[in-house]
Amino acid sequence: MTGVVPGCWIEKYAARTEKWAKQGRMRKLLIAIAAALTASSAHGETEQHDATIVYALPFKSGSWVRVLQGYDDPRSHEGSQRFAIDFAVPIGTRVLAVRDGVVTGTGTIPRDVKDEPGTTRGDYVWVGHSDGTVGFYLHLRHKSAAVKVGQAVKRGELLGYSGCTGHCRAGLLHFHVSTPLESRYDSNDFKTFPTVFKTTNGVEFLEPNRSYRVP
Repeated sequence: MTGVVPGCWIEKYAARTEKWAKQGRMRKLLIAIAAALTASSAHGETEQHDATIVYALPFKSGSWVRVLQGYDDPRSHEGSQRFAIDFAVPIGTRVLAVRDGVVTGTGTIPRDVKDEPGTTRGDYVWVGHSDGTVGFYLHLRHKSAAVKVGQAVKRGELLGYSGCTGHCRAGLLHFHVSTPLESRYDSNDFKTFPTVFKTTNGVEFLEPNRSYRVP
């Protein structure tokens, strides 16, 4: 399947083409198709993720946020975390759900055997989505989760507060959408998917070293 858009995706985009064209939203169509192509070339089986979803930025409306790291960043976004995004935000910033879902986990990821003694991999919230994927919010302020496991959350609902727990040097939020983890803390048993976000500029992929305003 490498480099080929699965048939189910082709049907989804074909059904939307006329609607989006009438609304003058061809940019959105092209971005969504690009997301599908990127995902299908990166992974052999990506039908699980609904690539037509447009995600909200995980911060309050009107705020500006800067992207520190984007896709395929060799510093840490490789392999299982290829399609992760790091936002630079002050510690204590409200972190909001990018999509409706159900909370599947909260807590602190313990250190890996390769990590320095006494360290962790950060506080997190996991939100499961209707297509089987999970939104992963990492480096939250310690014990700042505002939700509980099993709780249903709506897009834009408070999940917790940004921090600098785990491997970081300043306030930030790591976010990605992935398959569910096969074990509770293993950091390598999942695959991430490319995502597009709604900004005041429209619908777009987020790029590193750029700032975006939340609509």
